[in-house]
Amino acid sequence: MTPYRDAADLTSRPLCFYGSCHQLPQDRNIVPDPTTRLLDLVDRLGLVRARDVANAGIPTVYLTRLVRAGALERLARGLYARASSPVGEHVSLAEVAKLAPRGVVCLLSALAF
Repeated sequence: MTPYRDAADLTSRPLCFYGSCHQLPQDRNIVPDPTTRLLDLVDRLGLVRARDVANAGIPTVYLTRLVRAGALERLARGLYARASSPVGEHVSLAEVAKLAPRGVVCLLSALAF
């Protein structure tokens, strides 16, 4: 997870996130916005379910917003990853494992490992 800057560093210039800029008041503590928290969660987990986002206290509407902005890619219903994430050899197995955590890999998929 990326460390957040000190409030003294940010009060002199506006913060810009995906095209909207905001000037922070000087007397408030800096709390990361949901967009930043969501991107940090995706960076940490790699693949994210909508349930993971909701459990982290981030409204799931931010998933749709980031998909429209091109920062995230919707891989399947309820499954998201960074648009810039590298595609590996076993990405489909990782997607299935994330969607069905109690599933069992069998037959040819298991034989490949």
